[in-house]
Amino acid sequence: VDMMVISLLQTVEKYDINLGRWSQMTPMLTPRSGAGCATVDHYIFACGGFDGTIHLSSVERYDSQINQWTNVTSMSVRRCYCGSAFIRGRIAVIGGYDGTSLLDTVEVYDSDKDEWT
Repeated sequence: VDMMVISLLQTVEKYDINLGRWSQMTPMLTPRSGAGCATVDHYIFACGGFDGTIHLSSVERYDSQINQWTNVTSMSVRRCYCGSAFIRGRIAVIGGYDGTSLLDTVEVYDSDKDEWT
């Protein structure tokens, strides 16, 4: 039986193009693998993922101006290994896996309202 090893990470790194090197940032609140990530202005969003036990619907947002992660409203569906993109002022999280089946759904996040549709 082949076993897949999944690394759960809480660490975050940034690349400084001027110095040509990576450095550590504030760790995420929840260790996760397979999260969908997108940027909006000075924020980074980590959506869903897998924490080693359950598939996540939780979402956290990193504010680069204050170097801090906070939880925002969770998605309605647990999903990991999903695609995500910033489109027309919103974050779209596409597909993924919920622990039982592959998903063909999309959720859209409005950061002004802190709301998923």
